[in-house]
Amino acid sequence: MDKERKMMIFCLLLAAISSPVFTEEWKATVVKQLDTVVSSCVVVPCSFSHPKENLPTSRLRAIWHRSNKRDERIYYEDNTMVLENFRGRTRLLGHLGQGNCSLEINGIKDHDNGPFCFRIELARTEKDTSTVDKFSFVEDCAELKMLPDPPQPTLIHQKTATQGLPFIVTCSVRHTCPTHVPELTWNRGTPEGITKNHREIHPGNWEVQSILTFIAEEKDDYNEITCTSEFHGGKTSSKSLTLYVKRTQNYNHIIIPTVVGISTALIFAIFCIFMVKKYKQKIYPWVDPENVGRSTYRFFDTTVTIEVSDRAQKPDIMISGDMKVGRSVTVQCSVYHTCPTYPPTLSLNVKLQRHSLTHSSMSDGTHKTTLTTILDIEKDHQTVECSVRHTGSLSATASKTLNAECSFSPLTIQSTSNEFLEGQASKVTCTALYTCPQHHPTITWNYGSMPASTSTNKRRNASWSTVSTLTFTASASDHGRSLTCYARFTGGQMQEKSINLQVKRNMLSRGWSFTTPGTITGMRGSCIVIPCKFTYSASQPAGLQVIWYLYQSNEYPPVFDKGQTVISKFLGITSLIGPVEKGNCSLKIDRLEMSFNQDRFYPWVDVNPITSYHTLGHTFYDKTSQIIVLDHAQEPLLNIIGIPVVGKQSRVSCNVQHTCIFRPPILTLNGIQGEDTIIDTLVSDGIWKRTVERIWIVQEEDQIVRCTVRYHGSQTATSELRLNVECPYEEIEMTDRPGEETEGVAKNVTCSVSYKCKQNTPTIEWNYKDMQSSLKTQKTSSNTYSAVSNLTFIGSLGDDGKSLTCTAQFITGKTSDSAPLHIKKYEEPAEEKDSHENEDGSFHVLAADVPFRFSALTQSCVVIPCSFKYQEDVPLSRGIWSKKIGGIIYHNGRSLVLDHFKDRTRLLGDLNEGDCTLEIDDIKPFDNGPFCFHAERGNDKYRFNNSCVFIVMKASPEKPVMTPVPAEVDAGSTINVSCSVTHTCRSHPPVFSWSVPNLTSEVKHTWTPQGISETTSTITFMAAGGDGVKNLTCTATYWLERQQTSTTVKPAVRGDHYGIDYPGDTTKTGRDLLGQKNGGPFGADFPGEKRKNVLPGRMRGNRRGLTGADFQVFFKFVLLLLFFVVSSVCFPVLICAAYLCFPVLICAAMLCVANPCLFPALFLNNTTTVNSKPRFPSPKE
Repeated sequence: MDKERKMMIFCLLLAAISSPVFTEEWKATVVKQLDTVVSSCVVVPCSFSHPKENLPTSRLRAIWHRSNKRDERIYYEDNTMVLENFRGRTRLLGHLGQGNCSLEINGIKDHDNGPFCFRIELARTEKDTSTVDKFSFVEDCAELKMLPDPPQPTLIHQKTATQGLPFIVTCSVRHTCPTHVPELTWNRGTPEGITKNHREIHPGNWEVQSILTFIAEEKDDYNEITCTSEFHGGKTSSKSLTLYVKRTQNYNHIIIPTVVGISTALIFAIFCIFMVKKYKQKIYPWVDPENVGRSTYRFFDTTVTIEVSDRAQKPDIMISGDMKVGRSVTVQCSVYHTCPTYPPTLSLNVKLQRHSLTHSSMSDGTHKTTLTTILDIEKDHQTVECSVRHTGSLSATASKTLNAECSFSPLTIQSTSNEFLEGQASKVTCTALYTCPQHHPTITWNYGSMPASTSTNKRRNASWSTVSTLTFTASASDHGRSLTCYARFTGGQMQEKSINLQVKRNMLSRGWSFTTPGTITGMRGSCIVIPCKFTYSASQPAGLQVIWYLYQSNEYPPVFDKGQTVISKFLGITSLIGPVEKGNCSLKIDRLEMSFNQDRFYPWVDVNPITSYHTLGHTFYDKTSQIIVLDHAQEPLLNIIGIPVVGKQSRVSCNVQHTCIFRPPILTLNGIQGEDTIIDTLVSDGIWKRTVERIWIVQEEDQIVRCTVRYHGSQTATSELRLNVECPYEEIEMTDRPGEETEGVAKNVTCSVSYKCKQNTPTIEWNYKDMQSSLKTQKTSSNTYSAVSNLTFIGSLGDDGKSLTCTAQFITGKTSDSAPLHIKKYEEPAEEKDSHENEDGSFHVLAADVPFRFSALTQSCVVIPCSFKYQEDVPLSRGIWSKKIGGIIYHNGRSLVLDHFKDRTRLLGDLNEGDCTLEIDDIKPFDNGPFCFHAERGNDKYRFNNSCVFIVMKASPEKPVMTPVPAEVDAGSTINVSCSVTHTCRSHPPVFSWSVPNLTSEVKHTWTPQGISETTSTITFMAAGGDGVKNLTCTATYWLERQQTSTTVKPAVRGDHYGIDYPGDTTKTGRDLLGQKNGGPFGADFPGEKRKNVLPGRMRGNRRGLTGADFQVFFKFVLLLLFFVVSSVCFPVLICAAYLCFPVLICAAMLCVANPCLFPALFLNNTTTVNSKPRFPSPKE
């Protein structure tokens, strides 16, 4: 955990601990709910207290803001930080230093309903405006209830006025804006007769009164007195009363009613006298039990008269309350009676609600029964009937007409949101509530071009609603205008309601656009730059501030903003790259974390805040840049330019793409030594490529180069590249080229080639493979080698005109060089003086017979024939052979012989018989001579004429010559064949071997007087069976098995041959004339080999007629026929014998069929089934 994060946690803990203390010490009192008239003003009472000493107003900063968004301020001393909608409409009343934080809001709009909360900030000093304490009172917020229409005044007055006397009327209205008191006016009176009062009835609520006093006159009777209240903002309301004036008393109003009353009384008296005579009875009480009687005393003056009526008195109906449709009134029905024991029954024609029945006694001895109920007025004209039924079944009914006033509620406008979105249709409803259905209204809008629909419904009893739904599509120009709804009722009443339009502009019409990549990938711990460019359709405003947001569907969390704090996880790690005035809005994010993975970001470069626009129908999702954060490094890309050649300069490069040019990854190369060059290039927007190039001199040991990338988040990755260095070589060059050479004379020819890489050591081959050659390699310098091949070339006359070629074969190719061959025949030179002659010229000359040229096979031996005419009178003591140019090659004194020839020369003949033949063993290529024969006897020296020989060397032996073999042979036939070869080494003749075993073998050696020997091998063998061409090969191996040569013929064999098996040889010639692999003659089988039986019969190519196989088949047929005949005879005659004969016959038949060897005469030529080897007669047998 870094230092900054620890400090942040400590601050949070400190704030959590200290916040309760501060909350208790700082207190604020705010009226939480107030009624206010739209377009008027309101004063929100507010007071606060604090524990500190008296603070001056200059150190206190008051803020009023919306409850859920502290940054949306409706009042602040810096008017530029106040919401545009509230600028100029709010001010603070009182002095903060006195704890007064009351707020006045002027020009109330119908969406200024809050809640609004108070916040206080304390500056350090009067000059240092930085705040040290901040306190928000979000639990004590003021909420405003909007009144579209002002309240009506209240009138207090006497019921009637008396003519000539003062009449007083009090008009009062309540309000919440003491700074702009409503104005009360009358439709009559003089200023002298009007008194005004203004008082606070409870916090935030005020009442203004106007008292009108005047002298009532007769002309004022039935006149209306109206009080009108005009609120701040221009809205008015009024209340009226009808004045009833009581006139002054006179005789006219007494005489006329008296005359009428007397007349009526006379008529009624006559009627009563008539009735009394009929029904009137007088009764009186008596309480003396002693004196009861008619004549005792008459109590006429103390009697009670009972008047009995046969007609029930109508009940009284009284209705009290607010006579308006939809309201409730109290209905009372009362009747007087004289029988409390059995009171009459009352009933109403309306539904009884919360009704009660009461009985009361009157002072005159009568009783009163009252039925009280609550009536909901549903119509403007309604009849209330009350019926009374007495115990005697008399009843009466009274009725009263209820005339109620139809009422209208103020119009209400509701929308789905307080803000309208530009270009997006939204529903706005205007609702008219009324109580009488006949007053159905017609609702219209001031935006008449937009579609609207109307519906009317009965909500409940005496409540109707007509709703007009407007489909309103706002444009940018509608912002700040009013949307008004008009209602015209049937009775002519008019109502209207308006709301102020707050329009959020569409993102699509913001007037600017930007481009960013859809995705960009970075490494954890590294940085990333999101490239961004923006353009304005018109001129770009000055002083633009770029803000970057983290994409969320319903919020705008900033990740970079100079004007406000960004969200915590991006705090201090974001910055802008590039000049904004040039349309650059690129964002840099340092120290990527895995929590950033798949986050999306977008810029905002508008002069208006993003909250003033809407994204409905168009979000920034498709324009956002998504960050992909990786925690595993990708392998770098290794490239090699060209093919690395050993010893030459080469270049390798390694690159990796990244997103942080400020902290690029580190690239290192291993495996080769050289100098590095680092190159940074911009691949595309936000993507950089770092390349490291290394130039080095290629060495043979350079096998693999590795490139490792390391990011600042400690991620590493490594790539490998196998170099496959190329090892070059130069053209092979032949030195000491052969010129005009003599046959049989060895010539050292050298081919050399220079190459790189020890592992690329070549093989040098010559087109004369039988000649001796040597190869030598050596290192000449660093990584440079040379290969030298020396060939001992021995030419023959047949090589004249051909070419001598040497070829160096490398791993990757080959190179060759050639020289033409000119071979001349050796000619006998003129007789020259022998180097061994006596210096004084004294010598003895004898005649000898030695060929002047003689051929020999290198690495074999050569026998040089030599003879001279022996003279018995001149016995020679020793023979000497020496080089013509000097140097003894043979002497019976070994110390006198040249080292090169020691132990390799000897005399084969007897000098006393004139034979001086010389044998040279293991003859070397340069042992050409000429060699000359000499002799000595004592101190005498003898020279011989024609005693010198030149040895013509041959690199390849003679090829054997085979006697002709028929092109086609029959299987089983006997063949004689000979193979012969000439040579000059009769002491060690070649040895022959054949590819077939033979019945007889003979080797014969013959030689001519000229010293040429011939060795012949003759064999006799039998051709094996099996059709096809067979190989017959004879091979001659020379002395010391240093060289061999062979000759092969391929005769065709016809047919199979069944004969005697002989042990075979082990020659690896495959299937040959004598049978299967490793087989003997005639197709014989040997131990360890399993061979299938060959079915007998006539085979293709068999020209010998019927064979043993034919007789075998015939014998089997006869045997089976005999079996069936014997069985047919035995079974009917002797059934018991059949049990004996039948098994015997079956066994005999099976035994004979399975073992043809029981009949050797018939199966003489058949083959046995092998696994055991029988005894075979010898060839002589």
